[in-house]
Amino acid sequence: VLKGVLKPPECKVFGTACTPERPLGALMVSSEGACAAYYNFGRKSFEKVEIGFR
Repeated sequence: VLKGVLKPPECKVFGTACTPERPLGALMVSSEGACAAYYNFGRKSFEKVEIGFR
């Protein structure tokens, strides 16, 4: 996740052993970290959304 190879939900400990309450790394410790952001705001599956511009 740190290198951008995996997204947080693809990590085997994301949301199980690694949560904001019991972080295993910096990405979950900081509220601005990628894992914490996915945990708090993106737990549903992310789907591609197309946005039209005028």
